[in-house]
Amino acid sequence: MKTDGSINLAEEIKYRCNIVDVVGRVVPLKKTGANHKGPCPFHKEADPSFVVSEDKQIFTCFGCGATGDVISFVEKYYSLDFMGAAE
Repeated sequence: MKTDGSINLAEEIKYRCNIVDVVGRVVPLKKTGANHKGPCPFHKEADPSFVVSEDKQIFTCFGCGATGDVISFVEKYYSLDFMGAAE
């Protein structure tokens, strides 16, 4: 975040976009405790190892190691650069 009090583009997107809503559009998620779990969209797996934390606004796959926030998820899933994902 900028020190002058304004929010930069990445922070604004993260603030406005709930990661569970964004990921849940393309990955079937089930609530498990404080998190949501589903099959990883980045590799094939038998048992779901893809976890989305609504509290932390991040995702982690314990199978392939993919991790990030809502922006990096959109970048990786749709093969976009930052500006493409931001749009």
